[in-house]
Amino acid sequence: MDRREHERLRAWIPVTVQGERGGIAVTHDASRGGLLLVTAERLADGQEVAIELRAPDGGPETLHLRGRVVRSEANPRDPDGLWRWQAAIQFEGDVPAIEALLHRLESGPASQPPSRR
Repeated sequence: MDRREHERLRAWIPVTVQGERGGIAVTHDASRGGLLLVTAERLADGQEVAIELRAPDGGPETLHLRGRVVRSEANPRDPDGLWRWQAAIQFEGDVPAIEALLHRLESGPASQPPSRR
C-alpha cells in the first residue's frame, strides 16, 4: 500500500543541501510534499535541511526548500559508488512549484539517471 499523498515524478536534478552534513546531492524522485535524494554523505534521520534546486534546463526557477530527513539508508543502486546513500526528505509544507517544474522537465534529460564515472 502506497502511503504517499502526492504523485512522485522521477527527476535527476543536482541540488545543494545545507544542514549538519550538506553538500551536493541528486534528486531521484520528487513531489510537492518531498523528495528522495542520493548523496555521497549520509544524512541523519530527523535532520533539518535547506535545499536549493535549480532548473537544470536553464529555466529561471531556483527553489529554496526546507524539510526534514524522514529516512536515510544505503543506496542499493550504487552501494560502492559516489551516491552511496539515499535520504527521503519531507518538506515543511506543500511546494506546488516543484510539481510544475518536474512536469516541464519530465521528458527531458532530467528524467534520466546520472552517468557513473
